[in-house]
Amino acid sequence: MPEPMSSILDMERIAASISNNYDSQKMRKIIEESFSHAFKGMTKAYSWQVDIMEALLLGLDCMVITGTGCGKTMPFVMPLLVDKSKKKTMFVISPLNDLELEQVSLLLISKMFLLSIFCPSQARKFRAMG
Repeated sequence: MPEPMSSILDMERIAASISNNYDSQKMRKIIEESFSHAFKGMTKAYSWQVDIMEALLLGLDCMVITGTGCGKTMPFVMPLLVDKSKKKTMFVISPLNDLELEQVSLLLISKMFLLSIFCPSQARKFRAMG
């Protein structure tokens, strides 16, 4: 079983503070301020988002699994805004396009089902169009 994120992150914070005087509290404040600035103060970063952002900045590999609309994208975007050197690159692998196609397909199928019940002629036209 993998270690919880907090213990891995804690160990990396300690190692970074010893090796190059890393200050976790200072970095977390910078992350939170950058997040707030990016959204013009209208929203605040969740603690799990800040944890992921900090982990990425410390060089840890991360995988985030949360529901749609929970804010998964921000942890991957914010380290790029915090990086003043502009030398960092992030690769984000996301099935978003496939999920969107699946959702649209399900929506069309359900609409066609409803159309076939309430408007059979329209449903036939949609089926003919593929």
